[in-house]
Amino acid sequence: MCPPQPRIPLSQYQLFSLFVRHNMDEPQTRLSRLLFADGNPVTSPMIGSGIDGFIIRTGPRTVMKIPKLRAEILSDGSLKPEKENEWLIGSLEAEKAVYQRLEGVQGLANCLRVSSNGIELDYYQNGSLEDYMRVNDPPVWEQRLHWIMQLVDFVAACHEKRVLWFDIALRNLLLADDWTIRAIDFANSTALPLDRSRHYGLGRIHAEAGGTPCHERHILNLTVGKVSSQLCVRS
Repeated sequence: MCPPQPRIPLSQYQLFSLFVRHNMDEPQTRLSRLLFADGNPVTSPMIGSGIDGFIIRTGPRTVMKIPKLRAEILSDGSLKPEKENEWLIGSLEAEKAVYQRLEGVQGLANCLRVSSNGIELDYYQNGSLEDYMRVNDPPVWEQRLHWIMQLVDFVAACHEKRVLWFDIALRNLLLADDWTIRAIDFANSTALPLDRSRHYGLGRIHAEAGGTPCHERHILNLTVGKVSSQLCVRS
């Protein structure tokens, strides 16, 4: 076996050459910015992101959920919309329909308006129930039970309106100033036609939305059970 050869230190020129070659091989970072559906650039700060949209702060007491539309910033400063925008532009239409269907239901985050650009909502400065439970001492059992009952009432009201809310989670329950909960994020939810016969019950509604037919009580247990258990075990 040949003895190991001594390592010869590289000169500054050699180090610089390696650095240049390495960085030339790397793809250049593409600068991009957010777009509204009408093509105008978003100038408001982004405060959150979900599967299908961004949350931007539109005012001291308002936020807006917008589709994930982006544009590449070209060298001359102009904007080139990305190709994916074509199928992302309508990603919030189903959620808009849910907010419109549930208008006036107690426990829903206050929807100020629905437009082609997105869904504008009240801003809830207390954050989500998940944030609250993570950074604060566990609330008394009476308060937890109060939240659970509010959630049950809201989900039941959704079913009465023939809406299935699939993404029920602590992160999607905001705390209002009076410490009642406000539900958000209906991206994967379904608003079924109102002209169907109501006597089918929730089990049939669930089947129409692509799920397995089951009893209405089982649906309620499944949808609120996970969140309720999270509230109970965090002691």
